[in-house]
Amino acid sequence: MSADNVLPSAGDVARDLAAALDARGQEYALGGAIALGFWGEPRGTLDVDVTLFLAADKPSECLWLLQDIECELTVSEAFDSLREHGFCRVTFHGLRLDVFLPIVDFFSPDSAAR
Repeated sequence: MSADNVLPSAGDVARDLAAALDARGQEYALGGAIALGFWGEPRGTLDVDVTLFLAADKPSECLWLLQDIECELTVSEAFDSLREHGFCRVTFHGLRLDVFLPIVDFFSPDSAAR
């Protein structure tokens, strides 16, 4: 956060998050209002939603990644939330980041043929 306590925009945080994840070769998907603004009518938001394509049954991998990209979090709370719900909230660049793990199968053309 800057010295005058102004939060960065969600768009700026999403851009920085994408760069950090890309630099680590991590697959992800941005969602929520950020995705809506790209595909539909933009609306304001005070957070960034991201799905990290990591094993949902290994929440520690997600926590290591979040710590590596310098998210602020309480490890025990985030671990419990990821394990129980496939979701946790952390802070990245001073803004809330809602982190999801893929606990439900996503549709893909390959899965329709199975």
